[in-house]
Parts: sequence; C-alpha cells; structure tokens
Amino acid sequence: MKLRRILAAVAVSLGMFCVKSQSVSAEMMYRLYNPHTSEHFFTVNRIEKSLLTVAGWKYEGVSWKTSSEGNPIYRVYHPQSGEHLYTVNGNEKNLLVAQGWRDEGIFGKSGSKEKSAPIYRLYNPNAPQVSSHHYTMSGGERQYLIKKGWRDEGIAFYQEAFSQSFDQGLPQPLIIDISGYQDPKLINYDALANSIDAAIIRVQHGSIKQNFENEAQFNTGEDKYYQTHIAELRKRGVPIAVYAFVEAANLAEMKAEATTFYQLAKDYHPSFWWGDFEKMTMKDMRTGAEVFRSQLKSLGAKKVGAYIGHHVYRQMNIDTSRFDAVWIPYYNWNNGLVSGYPTVTNNYTIHQFTSNGHLPGYQKELDFNRLTNPNDFRRLFLS
Repeated sequence: MKLRRILAAVAVSLGMFCVKSQSVSAEMMYRLYNPHTSEHFFTVNRIEKSLLTVAGWKYEGVSWKTSSEGNPIYRVYHPQSGEHLYTVNGNEKNLLVAQGWRDEGIFGKSGSKEKSAPIYRLYNPNAPQVSSHHYTMSGGERQYLIKKGWRDEGIAFYQEAFSQSFDQGLPQPLIIDISGYQDPKLINYDALANSIDAAIIRVQHGSIKQNFENEAQFNTGEDKYYQTHIAELRKRGVPIAVYAFVEAANLAEMKAEATTFYQLAKDYHPSFWWGDFEKMTMKDMRTGAEVFRSQLKSLGAKKVGAYIGHHVYRQMNIDTSRFDAVWIPYYNWNNGLVSGYPTVTNNYTIHQFTSNGHLPGYQKELDFNRLTNPNDFRRLFLS
C-alpha cells in the first residue's frame, strides 16, 4: 500500500480524534519510521501514532516535548508523495499550500531560543520526496546525517529541553490493563499516557456476595479507582475498554454480576467489555460464561470478550466462538518483554505477556498486552 493511501486510511479512522487547533498545550512529539520509504514522521496525536504502527510504521519513541508558548509549528502534507513538512515560517507554509500541499494545521509551538533547545531540519537531495526531510534535537544525529550527504537547513524551530526516550523493544500497539491496585496518587497520567496506546480498566471484582474489601475494591465488588483511571486517561486521548473479574458461583450470579458491571460502566461508553474468567467458580463455566456474555449483550454492550486464565483454559471449556474476542495471559519468563506465547490455544486476539512491565509515569509493575493482529486495534478500541 502506498504511503499516501496508508495515511488517508489513518485520517479516516481518526475521525473525531484528529482536529486542528489554534491553542496547543505542551505535548510529547512521537517519532515513527517507515521502513519502506525511509520517512520519519512526527505527531502529537496518540491515536494517529497508534494507527500508524498498525499500518506498519515503527514507533521510535518520544523525540521532543513541544513548547507551550511561542510561534505555531505548521504541518503540511504532499498528497502525491506522502511527505510531511514542519515549519514555523508562515510564508513557507503558504507557498507550499499554493503548490498543492495540504495544510494539516498546528501541531505545536516553537519556544524561544533563550529557553528552548533547537530542532534541526535536514534535507536529503538523493532521496525520493517522501523521505527528503528529517528533524532532530540531537546534534550527534545531525552531524552524522551531514556526513552522509544530507544538507543542513539550520534550525527549524525550538522545543523544550527533553531527555529523548526511544523504543524499548516493546510490541506496538502497547496496551495496559489496570485496576484499583494502581493507586492514582502514584500515577503521573501524562507520562503514562505518552507510553501506551490503549488501556483496559477493571470496573468490578465479583459482587456484594463476596463482601470483601481491600485497597483496590469496595465490598460491593466495585473497583475503587476505575472512574479516576477512565477520566484521567480519556482526558489525555487514550482509548478505553473495561473488564470485570468474575466470581459468580451459579447462573443467577453470573447474570447479576454482568448487570452490575454494565450499570457501573455504561455511561463511559467503553469500546469493549471483557469478562475475566480466571477461577473455576462453578462446575459448568462454559454455560456460566455464556450467561455472563448474553446478559451484557441484552443490556446493550455491543462487543464482549473473554479473558481466560491460561491455567484453566481447557478445564473451563468456554465456547469462545460466542465472544467477539479472546484475551489470554501467558508470561513465561515474566521479564517485562514477550518471552513466550500461549500454548493452550492459537485462537486469541490479545496476549497479556507480562505482569512485570515498567513505564514512565508509574514506578511499580504493570500488565502489558499485545495484539496477535495489530489491525484489530481499530475494532477493539476505536469503534
């Protein structure tokens, strides 16, 4: 697929997420690389970043932090070649638009040279137009490219000084799941949101029948911090799905837990609803899981998935064909990276590959998840 077709598809998928803005707050600038065209692409839009990784771009990390004050940085797009160009020069932007480039609005502001770090722009005269410009805060990278024949076009704009953070080798898109065990007081939501593509948030653990309360949940089963997690991550543009840990011991309780789960989460309009089946709470978990699923559907949940514990997958014998997606945990070495794959089935949409992940914004451990097919990102989180 040609680059312009990929970006056009991304633009359509962005929908309400991608808007032009004349008032831009300080944000992280994500850097992506297209191995087929050699282009580096920069965006502050998390959804755009996620969809490009799905389309085959390699996410290279945060390149710089945009300044919150100063002259606007314009992004223009050439629909024939697919190249993006960034400039603070309004005359250059207008000239390019007159020549057929598309104005994609303001994606940041350029700070003052007294308080900010320079971002250098370089031009490759030997490359096809799509990959002809590059931007970097790194003086070392700038000098390396000049030695390779790139032309130094000087300082493109200024950004806030920032210790650059590049790819840790984690799967993309990267999805976390969190619950009341992740105390909001310990979370820097800005930093965490910059490191993830989506989050699945626990809303409920069991019901009032358990009458159990700890630091993560009330005795009703309601998660203590799900509302905060959803609000704070949504505020930062992170797509949200929800899950409920199932404790029901019979069919009536399955129906009741599904009902309370729906009532707690329905006003947040999550992209996906997950039942978390990790315990043999009743003998016939196959029928129990189906009652849970069908009750959610009858109440209005459009997409319902099943998280099934790897250790009980065969014993539960859940009819996964009835669910819209399957989520399987398997850690192997549990070293924060993908070190093994589920062995009980090949039929899974999401793989929870570690409970020992670490990201900026939260100093304790996190659950990390990857998609078997990255193209499922839209279905799971954006529709």
